[in-house]
Amino acid sequence: MVNVTHRPPKEIIIMDYTLYEKPESLATILGLSISSGAPCILSWAEGIVFIPAPFPIDTEKVAAEYLEGRIYWTTVAFAPMTTFQPSIKVSGLEIPIIDTSVNPIFREVARWLKGRQSDFSGKT
Repeated sequence: MVNVTHRPPKEIIIMDYTLYEKPESLATILGLSISSGAPCILSWAEGIVFIPAPFPIDTEKVAAEYLEGRIYWTTVAFAPMTTFQPSIKVSGLEIPIIDTSVNPIFREVARWLKGRQSDFSGKT
């Protein structure tokens, strides 16, 4: 018999974050990445649509941190989106959105991002 253990991350470290005024603005930036061939999707939870850029786990130090339960995201771009929708159309592209609200970690990240909106008041 195999022992199955669930060990969620202890911490997600977001090194930078950017608020976009509306989901379409965020999707436009993402559309540029898709046009260049990069696969991209948006995540949605708690009234926030966002895309994290995880730090690659390609060094011993980052791999060790990951195994200790720390995930590093170099940046997160986000925008308010009250109601989930499966995609956003911008510049002839349809950007998919995944409802990640079933995941408690993504819900917590979305709540944290929602609380950061005031950091950008008057700047968007």
